[in-house]
Amino acid sequence: MRLLIPTCASLLLVCLGCAEPLDTTRKTAARGTLGEEIFRVVHRDLEREAPDRAFGFMSERSRFISAIDHMMPESELDRTQALLIGLLPLYDDDTLPKQTRTMAGILGRLEDDSGAQAALAALQNRVGYVDLARQEALVRRIAAYPCFRELSRRMLALALAHDGRDETGAKDPSESDLMIRMLRYGAERASELEISEDDERTLVLAADLLLLEDGRLATNTLEDPPQVVARDPRGMAWVEPPAIDTFGMFRDNTPADGLADIDEAGRFLAPTGQPIDLPPFSAEGTRDPERRAMTTQGLVYRYLELDQTILGTALRDGRTIIERGAIPKIRKVGEAVLGPRTEEGTYHAAASPLVDLGHALLQGIAPEDALPLLSIVRKLLLTHEGSLAYLVEELEQQQDIADAHPAHLRAGNTLLTDMLSMIRRLLEQPGLVEALLTLVEEDPDLLRFPSASAQLMSFRRLPITEADFDQGRMFQQVVDRSQPDHRDNQSYHQRVLHLIYDTRGLRYRPEFLGVPLGFVFEIPDLASFYLLSLIGEAEVPSLVSTLTGLSTRPTPEELARFINEDQIFGNPVGKEGLEVRHNDGDVLFAVAGSDMARALAPLVRLFWSRGQLDILLDIFELLHLHYATQAGGDYQETSRQSPRYSKLSGVRDFEPMLISIYSEVELLESTGHLLRETRGLTATGGAVARDVLLRAIRKFVAKDVSLTTRAGAVDVVVDGRRVSPLSPFELVWWALERMDQAVARSPSTQAAADDLQALLRELYLETDGTGTSRRLRNRRAVVMAEHLLDFTEARLAIHQTRGRLASWWRQDLLEEMEDAVSSPVLPLMLDLADAIAAEPELERMLIEMRDQMLDDQDGFPEVLALAGDLLGAAKDASVVAPMVRFMGKEMHPDRGLALELIDFTNRALDFDPEQQLLELTRRGLEPAPPGGIHWYGLGRAIQETNRVRPGAHGLLSTADVQQIVKTLAAYVVDEEHGLEKFYDLVRSRNAAHEGGTQ
Repeated sequence: MRLLIPTCASLLLVCLGCAEPLDTTRKTAARGTLGEEIFRVVHRDLEREAPDRAFGFMSERSRFISAIDHMMPESELDRTQALLIGLLPLYDDDTLPKQTRTMAGILGRLEDDSGAQAALAALQNRVGYVDLARQEALVRRIAAYPCFRELSRRMLALALAHDGRDETGAKDPSESDLMIRMLRYGAERASELEISEDDERTLVLAADLLLLEDGRLATNTLEDPPQVVARDPRGMAWVEPPAIDTFGMFRDNTPADGLADIDEAGRFLAPTGQPIDLPPFSAEGTRDPERRAMTTQGLVYRYLELDQTILGTALRDGRTIIERGAIPKIRKVGEAVLGPRTEEGTYHAAASPLVDLGHALLQGIAPEDALPLLSIVRKLLLTHEGSLAYLVEELEQQQDIADAHPAHLRAGNTLLTDMLSMIRRLLEQPGLVEALLTLVEEDPDLLRFPSASAQLMSFRRLPITEADFDQGRMFQQVVDRSQPDHRDNQSYHQRVLHLIYDTRGLRYRPEFLGVPLGFVFEIPDLASFYLLSLIGEAEVPSLVSTLTGLSTRPTPEELARFINEDQIFGNPVGKEGLEVRHNDGDVLFAVAGSDMARALAPLVRLFWSRGQLDILLDIFELLHLHYATQAGGDYQETSRQSPRYSKLSGVRDFEPMLISIYSEVELLESTGHLLRETRGLTATGGAVARDVLLRAIRKFVAKDVSLTTRAGAVDVVVDGRRVSPLSPFELVWWALERMDQAVARSPSTQAAADDLQALLRELYLETDGTGTSRRLRNRRAVVMAEHLLDFTEARLAIHQTRGRLASWWRQDLLEEMEDAVSSPVLPLMLDLADAIAAEPELERMLIEMRDQMLDDQDGFPEVLALAGDLLGAAKDASVVAPMVRFMGKEMHPDRGLALELIDFTNRALDFDPEQQLLELTRRGLEPAPPGGIHWYGLGRAIQETNRVRPGAHGLLSTADVQQIVKTLAAYVVDEEHGLEKFYDLVRSRNAAHEGGTQ
């Protein structure tokens, strides 16, 4: 006790700022508890020349004594005494004095910064904006973690191992300087902070969105759901209007804004102009069971149920993502996609495919289309969820099937490029795509197309005879998937496409005894003639009908028989120089014997009626050219003029996948149902939704000679080929292709990307139910999407009203993306994650603590409360910016404060092997009567002793903060009466002491 009492008393004098001579006379044994004795010593010294401050200290007597006695109970005094003795070397080598002198420098600079002092006062007066019991419980959970001391040691060791210095403190180029870079970036950003008062700044908008309440988001799984007080645009507690107008509790001299008045210290003012000390959460005054401020008329402030906010849902989804091991996978994929770093260690935004993707999307969607498109998405989600979920489920099932089939197209193929050209051509024809959608919506025969295609892909027979057709033997021999597509192992589907290609544009002129009969009858295009037979529009003259036995409007079956018989008028010869009957003409029997003829009829009728049958034939020809494989050996790619020409892309290898999709996925059905249900859907402004969507798609795929990459290039390489002029789709394709290439360089990165994609699909695209009664499983995600769409629509509308929509959409958003990618934050965070991952035991403990903090019935309510309060406090940024700037300057690594503190803490832990400091901290965090924690007893003593009017209690004014800072700054460096005098006494202590102690 001989060292314990004067040491503790002296340290308290430091905090209380008593600039009085230290009484160093020998003391008699303590006459009360440790707390009582320390209080007596400190109070006596205060009372000698500062009675008013002694009065302030006396007003906190019971709390102060209770705090000391609880934190250092009688049973622990010997251990505490041993700790203080153990710390003596830190006095002797000037370590402790150096730390307090550093603190003195900070206090001195704070004393000279009036703006920072005003900001500090504002921060002090936000106490009670969240139920402090939540924050206290969270800190207690952290301190109670069984491995907290070891975790602290490892965190400190990590920081010291990445500070770029050797053991002497000199710069070490061989050591990572991650900690220095993190400190420098944070300090420089903070010291230059300038924030406007605009209530539409990004930080405020994000806070308002995340703290938006919706009862549909509630989980009802928390025993005691957390709340925070809502904040107005200034960051102050949101006072309910009756408390201003009706109750007369708050002053409002500017009623136009509807906000209660505050002073420069961030204190609400009563009608009399006096500050109001009424915390939103407290145990004092009139309170409801949730400790919220009440009057007889209701709540004084507006409160937020955090379990019903987007923030709560986002944290829960984030918890699921973390629990599924997504963080290291995100890091791995992110590092691959972000690419190499610059010499400064940041990522190169100019070369980022992520930003290129953003550029492409912003260029591809016209600003004036953005608002209508969002309104359509919103209506689909909210009023047509059943049909939308039905389509989503079928698309998901199709994706699952595709993922399960490892087929690949031949390297360097042009299938996608050719298909894009075909899609562009379809979209360029006025009304054609609209008519196709109507066909999907209305014609039931079209629904036969998938199953008919699956049947033709599944079976083979070469040749097919008329007897095979008559006796039903065509669909017995399946394609051998273990073998390539050699001549007799090609599916009917592959052969049909070849037949159309071979007979496309083929003129058939019958002859009799060598005499051409073209003047009587000819077929200008045999492929077209056959397609027209599907809809009854293929005609032959009655004379030819009599001579050949064909009907005047032959059916597909009749033509199949005719083509495959030896005709006295001559047999049709295809473009490849072979008679059609010997060059896949027999496959017409398979078409006639399946549902394909009926399924194709609606498409043929549509294209023919619009004079666009050539487009349909071009689609079949395109598929044929990419269908065959090299391994089959039946086709060549050398000469288009020679027989059996093909690009050999290998679509045939996808037949098993397509058969599964066509057999199991109801894509046409689900699409048709959604089209029927949304037939009258309109977008913002009254435009027909289907017209808006098609207009946007046409713009997205159309070539645009003015379109360039971010770097100004007018061409890009996609699918192995240089493309110019560009379309937005090709820009997107280019960016995605580069991202895929970056990910695919490492099998582990590719696996991580696949896992992340599967997880996101599971979280947000899984559905329940069947058919059109389906609903997205994650109901809270639907609600979140609704609010996100509302928020985005509102932002678009605001920029449109201001006449800035185009510049905001095309320039501002892209610049924000570039800034995000090139910011030092990303590499710093990734480097920190890598550094932690390199310390398995540290990573294990962090994960263990994280899981505890995110458990619903453990730490999650407190984490949610803290996150909600921090988001609300983000609105304070314009008020507290001076304090943020001050701290930024102080924490800059060139000043050395942070690094000194890390080093000192690490050394101090060595002198406390029994974790007495940790135990003292834990006790200080325990609940104290009449409320709060025991540490508050010490804090309140400091506050009430050193304010302008000691013992006044209530909110601090700016002058109070200035007085406290000034007093503490003076005492720390006072060599005659302050802390420096105490250090001298400790250093000059007598070596011989009773009991071997000092």
